[in-house]
Amino acid sequence: MSLQGFYTTKGLALAAKLAAGTGLTITRVTAGSGETAASAAALAQERQTLTVGEAAVSGQSAVLPTTLAEAGASAAYTLTELGVYARDPQEGEILYQVFRLSEGRAITAGGGSAYRFYLKQTVGAAGVTVTCSPAGLLTGEDLQPLRTALARKPDAVQGNITLHVAKTGNDTTGDGSESKPYLTIQKALNSLPKLLLARADIVIHGGTYEEAVLVYGFSGPNSLTIGGAENETVKIKTVDIRAVNLAEAVQLRNVELVGTSEDGYNFSVKTVDAEFVVLENVSCTNAAASSYWGAFRFDSTLFVRLTGCTISNKAVALDVAAAVVYMDSTVTGTGNTVGIRCGSGWGNAGGYVQKGGANIAGEEQKGFGGQIW
Repeated sequence: MSLQGFYTTKGLALAAKLAAGTGLTITRVTAGSGETAASAAALAQERQTLTVGEAAVSGQSAVLPTTLAEAGASAAYTLTELGVYARDPQEGEILYQVFRLSEGRAITAGGGSAYRFYLKQTVGAAGVTVTCSPAGLLTGEDLQPLRTALARKPDAVQGNITLHVAKTGNDTTGDGSESKPYLTIQKALNSLPKLLLARADIVIHGGTYEEAVLVYGFSGPNSLTIGGAENETVKIKTVDIRAVNLAEAVQLRNVELVGTSEDGYNFSVKTVDAEFVVLENVSCTNAAASSYWGAFRFDSTLFVRLTGCTISNKAVALDVAAAVVYMDSTVTGTGNTVGIRCGSGWGNAGGYVQKGGANIAGEEQKGFGGQIW
């Protein structure tokens, strides 16, 4: 699933004012099930209001995090688009932008899922102000219906949970505690409920884990972290993240990836249909022969952040399709044939990569509307 945004007629007029120095003030973001025209004053078939977090501003661009909680929906509907409202100094509140989903998503009234969207804005020199649900993912008021609904579900994590994995562990007799760890990462993941109401952490102790780890089907208003224990060397074969809709993030950190997938595409990390993914201090430097997908493959993923990562000796280091990827200067790599490939013929999908000072050696390739900045 991807988002394609456009300005409304009044939004274009406001954008011109922003370029002249007017500050952008976001008043609300709503979800709809229709197809809104650029000339419209309001979102067609508006269904519910989203929670909006603090905008992350860089230069004249801002990324606005928004969260849709099914618990806030009064009736079931198919989500097709998001509307961003802003304050025009002369017109008052206007429908500023519309972001249309590449495919509709069924929203269940009072359901347990929460969806995170990152909406890119262009702002003027005066910056951006958010006047709705400031500085947070979900407010306590927003979360209360979700907590009430989830408390009745036996498969929901109600408090923070930490599971340990070690080469001395046992998947049969272990319980995931530090004194009785599991033997495999997959066992720890499979022990978690799919609905995470609070934070879940999987702590992996030193050793090499010849696992093709699958992170699948998690949702909820918090985060899932999979990471190596502090000051311990952890090596994993591959990690595949699919259909994960967590409001915070799924995080992979402090590990070295030493294998490639056995499906002919040779990726070490792959994400598909995920909302928010963070890779921190993840290295992948072994040689891989495939030229199909990258060592890190991000597909149909709303937002990916890389920091402290090293990707080297790859035919394709970073492969992006229908995903938004942000990196910083701590991301490096050498000996790659292609450093970054953005856009794929598989589904004619583009993408967006902001390098942020990253230095991944290799050719940069763009196609199908993909952008590298």
